Amino acid sequence: MKKLWFLFACLFCFLNSYGKEEGKALKKLPTIQKAWVDAGYFEWRTERNSEPYDDWVEGEVGLKITELGKEQEYLPDVSDGGQLTSARKMFRFATKLKKIPSFNTQNITDFSYMFEGCESIITIPLLNTSKGVNFRYMLSDCLSLTSIPLIDTSNGKNFSLMFYVCPSLVSIPLLDTSKGIYFNAMFWGCESLDAIPKLDTSNGVNFSGMFVYCTSLTTIPFLNTSRGTDFSSMFFGASSLTIIPLLDTSNGIDFSYMFLECFSLNSLPKLDTSKGTNFNGMFNSCKSLTKKPQLNLSKAIDITDMFKDTLFEEKD
Repeated sequence: MKKLWFLFACLFCFLNSYGKEEGKALKKLPTIQKAWVDAGYFEWRTERNSEPYDDWVEGEVGLKITELGKEQEYLPDVSDGGQLTSARKMFRFATKLKKIPSFNTQNITDFSYMFEGCESIITIPLLNTSKGVNFRYMLSDCLSLTSIPLIDTSNGKNFSLMFYVCPSLVSIPLLDTSKGIYFNAMFWGCESLDAIPKLDTSNGVNFSGMFVYCTSLTTIPFLNTSRGTDFSSMFFGASSLTIIPLLDTSNGIDFSYMFLECFSLNSLPKLDTSKGTNFNGMFNSCKSLTKKPQLNLSKAIDITDMFKDTLFEEKD
């Protein structure tokens, strides 16, 4: 028994010592000021060094990557970051960066454009995004990105263009989008994505271009679109899509190009288009449709090329 207690005591001492050493190692990491700013990789964002029309917000704390920073494949991990409130354009166009450095993101609310154009990253670390509201363009043009971890998006409102032109992305986790309002062009150009999780879109208003050129998608899960007003180009170029679930489009106004070039789409559920005004090119080039959709066009203003290059095109 004494021998067992001795072993437990030794194990406790080892773990305690290891924890202290690990803590010391973390404390030894340099600060943002020393490792990033003084080294010339970043500048503190100010109104003066912000780009024109950059939506500068007085009082926000953020960083702007320099031309030297954009040349790096790796940037050093740092010990702080709690002072940051914005990550907008933080790593934008760092095309050579292969790994995102570790830093504290717990107080950041704006993640828009954060990794735009980071062509060499294949994933991102599990960032603390729990206060994030704006995820617009966060990962756009990340050409090598294949997956992301389950980041906390529970306070997110703007998901527009979040994964714009991520052609290598094969899957996404079930993100919490329950507060999301803007989903326009969220997956535009995600040509390798063959499935979408069942996202909570119950507060969504704008679904324009959400799945443009998602050429590997054959179907989508049920989405709550009851508040949606803009469905324009929602499935434009989703050429492998064969069927869609019943969508609540009762508040929809713009349906232009909604199914343009959905070459494989062979059937549609009944859509409520009673408030719709723009139907321009809605089913253009839907060559596999065998039954003409019955729509309420009582408020229609534009029905140009609605059934162009389909079985239902009216010939002169």
